[in-house]
Amino acid sequence: VVVDYEFTDRGRGPKLEATYRLNEEGLPVAVEVSGNEYMKAAVAERFALDAGRARWTNRGEQGEIAGTAAGGAFYSSYDGVPEEAALLANALLRAPGRRLALLPAGEASAEVVATRTATSAAGQPAAIRLVEIAGLSFAPSYLWLDGDGYLFAQVSPWFALVRAGFEASAPELQKAQDERSQAFYRDLAVTLQHRAPVGLLLRNARLFDSERKTIHEGWSVLVRGDRIAAVGPDVEITAPAGVETIDAAGATLLPGLWDMHTHQGEGDGLLQLAAGVLGARDLANDMEAVRELERQWESGETLGPRLVLAGFLDGPGPFAGPSQALASSFAEAKPWLDRYAAAGYVQVKLYSSLEPELVAPIAAYVHTKGMRISGHIPAFMTAEQAVRAGYDEIHHANMLVLN
Repeated sequence: VVVDYEFTDRGRGPKLEATYRLNEEGLPVAVEVSGNEYMKAAVAERFALDAGRARWTNRGEQGEIAGTAAGGAFYSSYDGVPEEAALLANALLRAPGRRLALLPAGEASAEVVATRTATSAAGQPAAIRLVEIAGLSFAPSYLWLDGDGYLFAQVSPWFALVRAGFEASAPELQKAQDERSQAFYRDLAVTLQHRAPVGLLLRNARLFDSERKTIHEGWSVLVRGDRIAAVGPDVEITAPAGVETIDAAGATLLPGLWDMHTHQGEGDGLLQLAAGVLGARDLANDMEAVRELERQWESGETLGPRLVLAGFLDGPGPFAGPSQALASSFAEAKPWLDRYAAAGYVQVKLYSSLEPELVAPIAAYVHTKGMRISGHIPAFMTAEQAVRAGYDEIHHANMLVLN
């Protein structure tokens, strides 16, 4: 199987040629991937299975393994192309128990979770299947196969790869995929979520005081509802009747962390909570998608941190960001700014293709709404000029280097 894969995204994007040679079980016995990856780094990946020994080299590692572990596994490329997901899905669906070992490490499984009939612009029908693959990440991944097992589509809110002629089917495929994915996260929320109806008392903690930059030994924290009701030495904090108590002896207790530059997706929330991130600032996203995430996380329907949101605004052009929020004049920008303010956004993020002369009037208007202005430095503008025009904050240190 030979695949040429290329796309352009604001000057970035991969250009890859991948060759896969498969055995009768659909497992790779030889893989070659050449070209460049999304950020333009050179790719020269090789995998070979020969005489019961598997060897591989890629941008991330090189290694080898021998014996049955080598012969019955699917090599998952470091810089593979989308068609590889279809090869893996087909191999999994025909494997015993629909499960396979992966090389360099791990295990994957697959299940067909939905079927659809897509119709092309010319009226041609295609029977397709949604395959859910577990084991490649913390959450399942998805792709659509046609009746012959060839890749039909991979869709996400940000990027869609769809067979030519069937582009209009992408929203319906995304909807079916979202329903399956959201059920996964709702089930996890039920399994993992624990509520203390009366309150929660953490005792015997080494408490980090972030304001004073000190550690307090043997302190307690009392939480009632959504608020910290009391903090202090163990002997000073009394547990009200019915409060759940956790002995934090030997552990350090610290305020929730903030992730200050994110583009939130539904899979991010659980990982952030697990890492102690209880607040996240989203600096550009699909407005409807991120507000729905915010609703789910606040209600506990699914699990994630509290969010503060930044609206996105760019100018049209070949390097414009992947958004509908594009403006070539202040009159075109104002409805977006009003919409963000009405939705409770705390700031507006400007992007690289915005005309420099629009920065000052946009910043002035945003400030009248009580919001901050931040972002990339627009092309043909320096960082100092952006700050003088009203920027409160610059994203990415390379925006200074670009001066």
